[in-house]
Amino acid sequence: MASNLNMNIDDVLKQSGNQKTYTAADQREKSIGGRPRIDESEKLTKQISLYLNEGEFEFLTEYAKRNYMNKNSVVRMLIARAMVE
Repeated sequence: MASNLNMNIDDVLKQSGNQKTYTAADQREKSIGGRPRIDESEKLTKQISLYLNEGEFEFLTEYAKRNYMNKNSVVRMLIARAMVE
């Protein structure tokens, strides 16, 4: 059955030139698309643990809900405001 197929593999590959191959992906110098890199000064690399009393925690939680933010973002926003003053 294979003897009836008189095809050259190079001809087959030329005809299917619009198909993506791994070698074409490997030859790209730079990735296209995706998330842009974050500047080193903007990376969040430091972590703290914070203990609050019940009233402070409720205030933080309610403020975050009202402003559609998470609690970490609220604390970060307050720090940024204090740094500007």
